[in-house]
Amino acid sequence: MKKHNAAIYILSSRVWALKFSLKHLYWAFNKYHDYPIYIYHFDDIYSEEYIADIHNTVSKNIHFIQVDYGVPMHIPEEDLFYNKTDLLYVKSQSFGKNRIGFLHMCDFVSNIHKHEELKQYDYVMRLDDDSLFIKEINESDLFDSLDPSQAGSGPFATGITWSSTALETLETRVGLFSLVKEYVKKYNIQVKNDQLREAIEEDNERKMHKLIWSCGNLNLYNVRQFLDHGWLNWIDMVNECGGCYKHRWGDIEVIGLFAYMHFDVPLIDLDLKNSGKYLDKCNNTFGDMSHILTYFVQNTDPVVVYQYMKFIGALDCLKEDEDGKYWDLEEVIMPRAAIFAWAPPPVKWSSDNVYKEEKEL
Repeated sequence: MKKHNAAIYILSSRVWALKFSLKHLYWAFNKYHDYPIYIYHFDDIYSEEYIADIHNTVSKNIHFIQVDYGVPMHIPEEDLFYNKTDLLYVKSQSFGKNRIGFLHMCDFVSNIHKHEELKQYDYVMRLDDDSLFIKEINESDLFDSLDPSQAGSGPFATGITWSSTALETLETRVGLFSLVKEYVKKYNIQVKNDQLREAIEEDNERKMHKLIWSCGNLNLYNVRQFLDHGWLNWIDMVNECGGCYKHRWGDIEVIGLFAYMHFDVPLIDLDLKNSGKYLDKCNNTFGDMSHILTYFVQNTDPVVVYQYMKFIGALDCLKEDEDGKYWDLEEVIMPRAAIFAWAPPPVKWSSDNVYKEEKEL
């Protein structure tokens, strides 16, 4: 299997989730490739002891980088998104001043070209720190989806796609359609995507909102192709108008719209969630490992389950009955949005000796 000139990066703030997410990433995918991983974080939240533990228990090919951050000087504080109390999203106190870190995040992940450590790579994958790979991906390399030599490839891929015209979503796209039209006119862009081109020609903003979008929490970019197609012109306009800070524009829309304007294949859906390989959110109640946050199909081999639980450091989640024949896994942990529910009955051992034998490994 060809190894690409690629890297994985995570902008992290959830200390409780990161190690768990990284272990799943290696268990399911990166043990086959050993792509370097860069953990960016805004504040001094990761101690030397924590980093040493990650290096000792997961991989030494994981690099922690603290990022300087701040609101750009040309954006006055009163213009920031959390001050737009005419929006129900803000007025309902769902987005207050305490969420300014989210605006910094939107800016960071939208500017995919700025991160110095990543400029040496052809391809990059962005993950959220609470994302989980839950099934091994060993039949192919996810980065193949970006390789121009591969059939069906493109510059931009995602683990999950979605679309929404809910009010809360629309309130985070204020002014975006106007910028798209201004950009297309300024640079005489021949918009590749039919739906977006029609939206512009008809001045029909709703058609833009109905596009299919990436999930954001697992995206892959061929950054060189973005740069070759004029990415800097677009992102400079986004940054100059302050959209990420003033309107809470996210990377999903900022990067997605550029792809729809410039690429014949604007987005590849890897369909990892529907295929049972990936969960896009984990609940913070699982951060202390008191519960196991993963999912197993019915009748999973107990030996495999035990070895997996041992690998991720979650043996305390396993229980045995008086005869030592059962795990209290309750058979299936089913993903249900960000919530996970346990469903009985427990998984049975394949033999009376399995548990004893495995404990002695």
